[in-house]
Parts: sequence; structure tokens; C-alpha cells
Amino acid sequence: MIKRIDLFMPPLGQYGVLHHFTKKLYEALMRCGVNCRLLEAERTNPRPFLTQLFNDPPDCTLSFNGLLPDNEDRFFCDMIKIPHVACLVDSPNHFFPLIRSSYNIITCVDRFSCDFFKGMKHENVIFMPHGVEKNLNFNPETPRDIDLIFLASYIDYEKIANEWKKKYSPALNKILLDAAKISLLSSTTSYVEALVECVRDSGNEDIIQKLDYVELLDELEMYIRGMERVL
Repeated sequence: MIKRIDLFMPPLGQYGVLHHFTKKLYEALMRCGVNCRLLEAERTNPRPFLTQLFNDPPDCTLSFNGLLPDNEDRFFCDMIKIPHVACLVDSPNHFFPLIRSSYNIITCVDRFSCDFFKGMKHENVIFMPHGVEKNLNFNPETPRDIDLIFLASYIDYEKIANEWKKKYSPALNKILLDAAKISLLSSTTSYVEALVECVRDSGNEDIIQKLDYVELLDELEMYIRGMERVL
């Protein structure tokens, strides 16, 4: 039985997105009567954070996008022996290391990502879709000059494709471009599934054995995201 959850405030990023998510989830949990604390560690002085945590330890901790291992490959949750809920909001291929700790409980915003981690023999995975904060609302009667606005950083997908030509063989280039096309044209096929399918269909054993799948997935995802934003 979980009696208290400690939420870890992440370092403040360029846009403060995870910072905001953490604060609003904390407020939502408090409204629901969940006993929780919001803790933030100062980079130059982590002692107050650690003192709070060790003097009154929670039943579990939580943070958005989780806590990856340190330079010595140690997980904080392993060191303190307290389960950590890693609420992932970014692509699963950025968080492979999390599966190495049994103390990590991973939540994903889509069911494919859950299956992705389970396929890697990590069973502590939960589907937790995106939510919307309680006070976020709008008046549908307000006139709108623009039908739709999408806020995102520009990604030069053509530059990525040109880099592929320099880095990879024509066969691997074709695999990556075919995988991107499949993922972009399908509402149900993820870029991970598309890449696996194209690699398998290529029948090229030399390519299959030598692939760095983590790097390829990162690059393929970035290419697709860049193209999606201009289509």
C-alpha cells in the first residue's frame, strides 16, 4: 500500500515543460487526497534534498522521463532502495537504460511504447496517457483568425537525409527512407515497427548484424518529426 509519493522536480529546461508537468501532477494528486511532496535538488547543494528524502522516506518516487543512471551506471532508485515511477513523455528509444533496474516502474503515453519495453523483458510498465490540467480551458465562441497553430521547433529533415547518404550504404539509406514512409502513411505503425519491418524485408544479413539500432531509431524519429511538421 502506497502511503506517500515524492515527486522530483526536474532541472529547468529551455521551455520548462517537464517542470510544469511535475507541478501540475503534484497539484492534481493533492486534490485527490494523495499524500505527496514536491522535492527539488539544487545542483550545487543537494544536501537539503537528500536530507528530506532520507529523514522521511516515501513509498515511491516519481519524475517525468525518469532518472537515468549516473556516470558509474548506478541508478538513484537502486542506491536508496525505493521504487521510482518514470513517467515517459518522450520516445522510448531514449530510455533503454531504465530497464536495467527492477526498481524502475515505467509509464508510457501510448500502448506501443508499453509493448516496446515489455518486449525487452521489462514487465514493470504501465499505460498512462497524457492529461490536461484542471484550470486549462477556453471559450469556443472566441473568434479565431487561424484555424490551427502547432508549436514546435523546426527540424531540417532534408539535412538528416543528406547526412545518411554520407554515413550509410545505399541499402541502409533505402531501409531508413522506406521505414519513414511507412510510419508517415500509417496511423497505426510506429517508426520502430516500420524500421524492424524494413530491416527484416531487406534480407541483408550483413546490415542486420551490424546495425546500431539505438542510433538509427533516434535519427529516424528525428527525420519523421521534421517531415511531419511541414507536411
